[in-house]
Amino acid sequence: MEQQANEFAAELLMPARSVAEFIRVSGDADLTNILELAQLHEVSREAAARRYIPRIVDPAAVVFSKAGVVRYVRYNEFYPGLSVARGHT
Repeated sequence: MEQQANEFAAELLMPARSVAEFIRVSGDADLTNILELAQLHEVSREAAARRYIPRIVDPAAVVFSKAGVVRYVRYNEFYPGLSVARGHT
């Protein structure tokens, strides 16, 4: 249920059309695009990354960690694979 709430909030704060337009004009995949998207929509970098990564056509992944420990990983359909699991250091 929490994930559904997060998805609803993300759509409300960062509408799919707005994100798609941002990606169209921002060019190649780049971490700075995630930072700019977060600032543009006044959301966390994590929320922006979670909206950005699955919508770009370049292979991309992002690893979310805290204190050097992996919390989770998100990658898009074009990314060839990633062998990082939750809790790894």
